[in-house]
Amino acid sequence: MAYAKKTSEYADKKARLDQEIAEGKRYPCYLFYGEEAYLRAQLTDGLIKKLGVPEGDINHTRYNGPETSADEVIEMAMTEPFFAPLRVIYLKNTGWFAAAGENGTKIAAYLKEPASTACLIFQESSVNGSTSAFKAANREGFTVNCDPPTGDLLKKWISGRFHANGMKIETRAADRLYELATGGASNEPRTDMNLLEQEMEKLLSYCYGRTEVRIADVEAVCSDTVMDRVFQLVDCMAERNGSGACALYQEMLANKVEPFRMLALIVRQYNNILQVRELQRAHLSSEEIRTRLSLQPFLIRKCTEWGKRYTDAQLVQVLGLCAESERNAKRGRMTDVAAIESLIVESTLGMRTA
Repeated sequence: MAYAKKTSEYADKKARLDQEIAEGKRYPCYLFYGEEAYLRAQLTDGLIKKLGVPEGDINHTRYNGPETSADEVIEMAMTEPFFAPLRVIYLKNTGWFAAAGENGTKIAAYLKEPASTACLIFQESSVNGSTSAFKAANREGFTVNCDPPTGDLLKKWISGRFHANGMKIETRAADRLYELATGGASNEPRTDMNLLEQEMEKLLSYCYGRTEVRIADVEAVCSDTVMDRVFQLVDCMAERNGSGACALYQEMLANKVEPFRMLALIVRQYNNILQVRELQRAHLSSEEIRTRLSLQPFLIRKCTEWGKRYTDAQLVQVLGLCAESERNAKRGRMTDVAAIESLIVESTLGMRTA
């Protein structure tokens, strides 16, 4: 059973973490997990800065991915830091906390008697509360659920961000920012706090010297750029324009969009195409489809346009390629970047005739 989400714990846990670090309390292990990469990164970067062992320091070591060896990590943790009181080991997306395995078991055993001179910092997108690794981290270390805030909590966070910079934001402007961060008209499947942070930074610069941010300011400088690019990417895929699709993919990577986020959005659109087609065949009106699927009219039109370029079998084939890409990346057969690129190539150049 997956560990139950507690989206309200983040603010309290962060405040406690800051206080304990200020008081000099340190744990042998920190685990920051959950869907929101922005919050995980904020906690990780802040903790590393406060511990005073930054990247590039001889006593700072980083590991990434499921191929990481627990034996190697433990050996590094047991090695005395070089002319310093602390060694920091930062590990990202090991997968040890999501499913039972030998690496997780070894880390759980290590945490029973951890080295006093080492601090392990884990950043994981998903966990399972029944694993020995998670139980040990929760018992011996400090864990924080970084699922994205929603609803009023997110709107309060938006207002607080501007308040901290001496500005107010009118309700309609905050609502529009909230809409952008949660997908808005594009029906993006999750909150995107990286996008929200970028848009707020733009607004703070645009409104410099003023005391209030208005809806007109949001409309002037903010846009759902990632979704715009995803729509263009699906356009290229539907047109079998492999070079155009790959160019857009590389552009999004250069803009720090995570491959799995792109994959989720691509899957979302192809599922939308199938569902819109099925409901149109059932002779539902556009308004009925909008109500049934919670899609905006422009997206229904877009799905209809995309659907004209695929048979049912080809749509199922693309979704199968999406699932295969995710499996290949998560099982370590390919990097996430290469897996999504392979999906794009296969769905544009290698599509079978149905």
